[in-house]
Amino acid sequence: MAQGAELPEPVQTEVGGRPGTLRTVTGWPGAVPGQNLYLYRWQPVDGLWAQAEVHTPFEGRALSYIGEVRLDHTRRCATPFRTTGETAGMVVRDCWVELRAENEAGLFYSGGFTLYEGQRRLRVQVQTGPAGDYPGTLTAGPYQVVPDPSGDTWNMKHRQMMFTAISLRKNAAVTQDEVLQIIGGLQISDQLNDPSAWSR
Repeated sequence: MAQGAELPEPVQTEVGGRPGTLRTVTGWPGAVPGQNLYLYRWQPVDGLWAQAEVHTPFEGRALSYIGEVRLDHTRRCATPFRTTGETAGMVVRDCWVELRAENEAGLFYSGGFTLYEGQRRLRVQVQTGPAGDYPGTLTAGPYQVVPDPSGDTWNMKHRQMMFTAISLRKNAAVTQDEVLQIIGGLQISDQLNDPSAWSR
């Protein structure tokens, strides 16, 4: 949500045959000239509410993007990376992705996934940035990894993508060997501008 923005009254609309409400926010402090924020709230299926935020100059484009969101059936998350290094019963349960058309590295801007096993959680988050070397002190498959002295965070850089793995629960920690196995199993796409080529 844009900081300092005033929310207008919602307008009734429909996307994908499902009713919802749309708020159009303009001119908030620090907004890019000509850029609007569209807030859409709807029920993709009975009993489930969802909200989407889209930054674009055009309402039609916002509704088109929102119409591509399908929450009425199960699909795997499409990201330009995935891991084949799941260990000790840990499996991916959620993931997210942020796309930016103006991003220098490509359409993909940031994203990540979280692995679960019982009370244990490991979040792997990714941010694009300038390319460059990031030598590490540990090896995970083909990657060099830098552990944080805290013992619950590990960093790895691959081309323009900085990966950070975070063990989220200190009382149910993921071990360093497990983290290195998960990072070492990362398969990373070269096609940051082509979501159709990403793992699903």
